[in-house]
Amino acid sequence: MILGWSTVGLLSRLITKREAVRRQIEIISSACSYCISSSYSQIMGTSHNPCSTDWEHRIFAVDANPSLGYPEPFYFTSLTNKDRASPATSNEWPMLAHGGIALSVCITDPFPVSAARLHRSLGQQLAQLFSGTCHVLRLLSYLPQDPYASLLRGFFICDPQNCTSTQHRLKHLLSEHRQHISSFTYQQKPQGGIWQNVLELNGGEQEMEEHWQVVRMGEPDPSPFALNILHTAVYYSLSSTRAVLLQCSACIPEAARILELLDKCDTSAKKGRFPVIVIEGLDATVQRKSGHFNTDAEPGTVGRYAVFMGQNKEQRPVTLMVPTVHGAKYYLPTVRRGNSLRIRAWRIYSPITRKSTLTESLKDSLKATLLRSPPDCISKWRKTFDDEPSLIKRAYYAAGNYVGACEIAKASMNSPVIVDRYWHSTAAYAIATEIVGSVHSLPPCHHEVYQWPRDLLRPDLVILLTVSDEERMRRMRGRGLEETKEEKELESNTMFRLKVEEAYKRIENPQCVIIDASPAKEMVLKETLNVVRKHCVI
Repeated sequence: MILGWSTVGLLSRLITKREAVRRQIEIISSACSYCISSSYSQIMGTSHNPCSTDWEHRIFAVDANPSLGYPEPFYFTSLTNKDRASPATSNEWPMLAHGGIALSVCITDPFPVSAARLHRSLGQQLAQLFSGTCHVLRLLSYLPQDPYASLLRGFFICDPQNCTSTQHRLKHLLSEHRQHISSFTYQQKPQGGIWQNVLELNGGEQEMEEHWQVVRMGEPDPSPFALNILHTAVYYSLSSTRAVLLQCSACIPEAARILELLDKCDTSAKKGRFPVIVIEGLDATVQRKSGHFNTDAEPGTVGRYAVFMGQNKEQRPVTLMVPTVHGAKYYLPTVRRGNSLRIRAWRIYSPITRKSTLTESLKDSLKATLLRSPPDCISKWRKTFDDEPSLIKRAYYAAGNYVGACEIAKASMNSPVIVDRYWHSTAAYAIATEIVGSVHSLPPCHHEVYQWPRDLLRPDLVILLTVSDEERMRRMRGRGLEETKEEKELESNTMFRLKVEEAYKRIENPQCVIIDASPAKEMVLKETLNVVRKHCVI
């Protein structure tokens, strides 16, 4: 009887919480599938990626790295595969000159999440292991007959000195991952030609039984770097976003929470009768000002904040270091504003960016609803995902766009909607990050990487705020806040900033309308309102 009542109670709970149970079943199933598959690979000592053994027919792409002396990408394939490849302008392998040797590492783990984590981990270890002795470059490869499904990521290691210890150190590092790794060496033979040799990782003496001649080739079509954007960097559907979040939910609990939110959202909801206007801008298009807004700044962040001091609650903008979570009252003996300024108590709020100034002004002028990306309901998990590999981090931001779309659809039924960032920023930064080199290295205009996701709610208007280089640098120096990795990249790397801005401009359906944010905020608001009235029915 006890068993019977327990069973009844269990069934009752299952019925009332069937959605939660379904989600847990998916998570457990995904985790079990991973464990079983990984165990099988360890037992067999092989990877079960069906493409991993067809190396002789693969096309390889070594990414550019101008700082290391490799200004352009480098492509090669086997001599037997040469007829399917475009001819190269030169047959020379500069990294193998004067007796040098090169090695490649390809990750063959068929599970995207674990493969992404392994890729990041190996990249960090390789950079540390070969610091000062070898150059470590990014490597991609695919099979021409099935480029998307066969795309693999890895590393290309150039050893100009051909040190005997290089291969031994690499084999030792890769040995624990050998079921999900394939490695090769490249060396010029005395009789001529470059030969690709399998680097055995199973222990014992090195064997070179499998080998074939390889030759340089021209840039292949499709570009492996564009494929990598489509494959791992930018999400173009809710289903692909969910697939990655589901796979990592067993090890990242927050991913399961986001999936639950997606289940509750009507992601297919259509836009209401009022216009949706997105405001985009590079992180450096900022001008600090005091304001009444919560901050998500981390402990130790320095910034310019609105401070309420004394019994009269006088508000003064001062530079402070955030000691702990936002929105609470704290006591600090002194803060610095030129000379030390003594206060008794204060509350912290985030400063307003030029983009935020504009969105607030638009909200008031148009009597609109203001929404931000990522939405508040998932923004608390932002740091968790920012610390993950790009594949997982970008899935988080993609999910934020779909959750935000649900909020946009609902809000646009009753008023105009202003959105502070949306899919354009998610895609532009990912594209610029994945493409090494100059603006000319970006995929051409109208490429599919710039196409808006078909299942994501489209705004009526997207405005991109830009400023001159001089103004951007002045504002960056005056910010005070601790910069994100991408903001530091924008400040120190003009080439990266140009790529981000150009990627913004190339995104289609809808394209960005560009507004110069350098003038006074009143002028920027006036220009923006003119653009809104031109493109939208208010």
